[in-house]
Amino acid sequence: YYRLEQVIGESPAMQRARNQVAAAMASGCGAFIVGEEGSGREHLARTIHYGDDAQAAPPLLPIACPLFDAELLQATVTSFASRIREENAQVSFSLLLFDCDQLPEEAQHELLGLLTLPRINIRTIATATHPLETLLERPGACTHLLHALGTIEVLLPPLRERPEDIPHLAQHFLEANNMGTGKQLSGFAVDALARLSAYSWPSNLDDLEDAVQEACRGADGPLIARSDLPERLEYSAQANALPRLEEEAIVLDTLLADVEREVLQRALRAAKGNKAQAARSLGISRARLHRRVEHFGLE
Repeated sequence: YYRLEQVIGESPAMQRARNQVAAAMASGCGAFIVGEEGSGREHLARTIHYGDDAQAAPPLLPIACPLFDAELLQATVTSFASRIREENAQVSFSLLLFDCDQLPEEAQHELLGLLTLPRINIRTIATATHPLETLLERPGACTHLLHALGTIEVLLPPLRERPEDIPHLAQHFLEANNMGTGKQLSGFAVDALARLSAYSWPSNLDDLEDAVQEACRGADGPLIARSDLPERLEYSAQANALPRLEEEAIVLDTLLADVEREVLQRALRAAKGNKAQAARSLGISRARLHRRVEHFGLE
């Protein structure tokens, strides 16, 4: 399942990412995978771990970094290493660090210490939303850990930046759905593919897969029609087709003058034209009220 051939896309950005994944697989070095939520980071991480021979891959310990403090991280990793030592003289395993850019500061230093333990070989494969360059600039960042994690950095582009890959990905998800449901849909109508390619896919591959599955459930013919796609895609296209309204520049002096004129008019109406009463309600002198009334021509 986790094979390099499953990393789909012919866009230049995806070709670079695939080359980076291949380099990490061949070298056995650690990898640092950067991408948005739903962009396929976990799939790439597991692909790097299992390599060309899943049976020969070492044990894998997944860690959801936002949930781990230093104590829990230390206990989890050392316990895992102890179980491996019971079966093998050489302790070697992969540490899959999900969302490592959300690992608490104390846990970062604990992880760095764990990676330097003697007689334990730990390969790290980390995922993050932000690139290493950005993380290194964060206050309190453990720079030694980040350098250790970032042997090979894999940059995974969001789906909206590679629309040319969407038809291939959509077909892949359709065929996977066929296998799981027994349906035999052959592909997409031309206008359906155009609609898929025009959408921004905020949750990336996860979002596209959900949309294809929903379309497959509603499709009657051999091809998925545009009308089979989720309604949100149509609504998004209609919204994007509307002309954009240009924002009017706000002139502060004019805005404040309009507000003052409106307040004066309301106060005079409430006082039925009695300027002394209007001035009292506004908390100003009658002379000032008179000057402002003359200024705005409200006599």
